[in-house]
Amino acid sequence: MRLLSGQAAKTASGPLGWLLTAVVAVAVGGCSGNPLNSMKLYPVKGKVLLDDGKPVSSSRIVFVGTTSALSFTSPVESDGTFTVKGSTGDGLPAGEYRARLEVDESKLPPVKGAPAKQKGSLPFPDMYGDEDTSQLKATVKPDETANNFEFKLTKSPKGQGGESQGRQR
Repeated sequence: MRLLSGQAAKTASGPLGWLLTAVVAVAVGGCSGNPLNSMKLYPVKGKVLLDDGKPVSSSRIVFVGTTSALSFTSPVESDGTFTVKGSTGDGLPAGEYRARLEVDESKLPPVKGAPAKQKGSLPFPDMYGDEDTSQLKATVKPDETANNFEFKLTKSPKGQGGESQGRQR
């Protein structure tokens, strides 16, 4: 079906036409809303510990879906605990996730004698900064009581993965 003919068709194929197409696409895309609004979320919480049993602090945990492009971030409190909360609801959709840790630089202690902008070392091995190397995994289930994870970080020789797994408690 042809909507435009003659001179109008030439205008629609030019820059003005592309602008009009882009505006319509954004408007239509905005109408669909956030896909998370229609997904059921299940409470997710847990704890991140170093291999010596001390809690990880000064960080965030990021859950990345293994079958989707979804990712969710939660701050890790000073006692190592986290609870996933978001603007569309608390928790995660059921499914498989890999996780990584990110440093919250605003919470790192300064290095003595160093410039004010320089912070201390990472509070965990750097392999945990990437979901592909961290080996931190979680399976979120519809059973709301099953999504309490404990991640115990291990030190590992450079280039080798650790023994860390999300353990459901």
